[in-house]
Amino acid sequence: MRRWFLIALLFLTVSVPAQAAPLPLARDAGSWEFVPAGEHVLVTEMREPTVRVLALPTAGGPPREVFSFSVPSGLRVLTTRLAASPQRAAFALEMTRSVRDAVGTTLLFAGPLTGGWSLQAPFDDPGPVQRPLSIFNLQVDGERLFTGEWHDEFDARLVARDAEVREVPFASVFESESARFAGDLVAYRARAVGESDEDRNYGNVLVLRNWRTGVVLRADDLLDDIGAIALHPDGRVAASVQGGALYELRPDERPRRVAGGSGGVAYAGDSLVYSARDGLRVVEPGGRIRPFGVRTADLRGFAVAGTRVVWRANGCVLAEDVSAPAAAAPTPGPCARSEVDLPTQTGPSLARTLSVALRCVAAEGACRGTLRLSTAADYEARREQVISRRTRFSIPAGSTRRVRVRLTDPGYRAARRNLERDDRPPGPTRAVVIADVRTDDGDRYPDETRADATLLLLPPRPPVTKDFPRAVRQIYTDYRRDGKIDICKHSLQAFKQALASLQPDFDTQYPDFRAALQYAVKRRPRCGREP
Repeated sequence: MRRWFLIALLFLTVSVPAQAAPLPLARDAGSWEFVPAGEHVLVTEMREPTVRVLALPTAGGPPREVFSFSVPSGLRVLTTRLAASPQRAAFALEMTRSVRDAVGTTLLFAGPLTGGWSLQAPFDDPGPVQRPLSIFNLQVDGERLFTGEWHDEFDARLVARDAEVREVPFASVFESESARFAGDLVAYRARAVGESDEDRNYGNVLVLRNWRTGVVLRADDLLDDIGAIALHPDGRVAASVQGGALYELRPDERPRRVAGGSGGVAYAGDSLVYSARDGLRVVEPGGRIRPFGVRTADLRGFAVAGTRVVWRANGCVLAEDVSAPAAAAPTPGPCARSEVDLPTQTGPSLARTLSVALRCVAAEGACRGTLRLSTAADYEARREQVISRRTRFSIPAGSTRRVRVRLTDPGYRAARRNLERDDRPPGPTRAVVIADVRTDDGDRYPDETRADATLLLLPPRPPVTKDFPRAVRQIYTDYRRDGKIDICKHSLQAFKQALASLQPDFDTQYPDFRAALQYAVKRRPRCGREP
């Protein structure tokens, strides 16, 4: 019997494949741009004064440099744009002397994915000039390069570059900056007849036309400002609108709403990929919507080449085929496999022990790590003062838990001083609590790519016990508002009752309350006769 059991166990072990998971390609060290290109992902890297483009193999492995440029002395990088197809890559680099003057230069490089990129006219002069040319749209379709170009303050063009250079006409810069190309097709947004022409109004009409012949194939009013646009070579078009809905237009069909809460959008094979609040989603050809990749609260864009999806999230560049199911965490590699977030919450009230809510966004089972708190030592200089030791936590994936952190004695005094300082305007808010979260697998929140994990520190908020007399409860309520007590508002007897009924645990958590009561007992008889 045991022999048959072992054979069955071995069969199951061999037959059941491991769950697929996204492949982490590299830690995101502040990469400005990334784009899939065949079997690689191109990413930019800035280490002043050098700008580099690296090729990361989508199957995993060390990066390889395919382009490098040293920024001339006196200039600094303002923006970069990177685009690629399986055949060709393009890189636009805009540099400036100072944001206060219009002196700088824009360079455009293009070439094969293996390297050897060359400058492209008219963006081939590295010398700074007054009112330099600039590029606002950059795409590569096969061997063809499309560039949206500002030639002066009023001259914006979209140019197709292959064997010859030709301009693709558009009615406005709002149309040309939104244009997406695939073969002979271009999709873009336009304003409806009678629609306001204010700058903030991008246009409600989704247009599909043949850019070679100029023939408009369809124009559909989506009744809301259009944001991201995706174009499939077979003529399907998808667009997200300002209200958050995602629409798809198929040949010979009316526009249909396929999802809500969308941001960016792109076609991956026959499926549609879009960004949602907690990560990526896939709309399959039949209309079924499913989660894709790993849940994240830190999605920083995605791109598609064929059926390969590449995205940046939680300080990592990840890749996966669109057909793969959702995963709990990335595969082991150079990146953290868990992600912790600081959910929206009311700031903690000053006490010896502060309670901070943490959310385990994604993990293989649970997020485990430590939490340490700081406060502002010098707000203007952005210097912090540590006010607690590290406290361990373990939070199941997808759950939110409160972590109670005990302040050190110097830390409590520093937090209290900052709270008192905020009562003396003007000046910046110093009464803050900064959460430093570190998971056991190396993730840190916040890191260089994410916003400060800062909560506003509130005055003490002691609980009011229902068993106390009404006059005593009113003292507690008064103290909860701003950490102070109005001496003349309450009777001497109420102050004495509150002092006599003060519980040891409560006294430890809110030591200032006892001092306030003692002061009130002493000064209440002279209330109104002295300041």
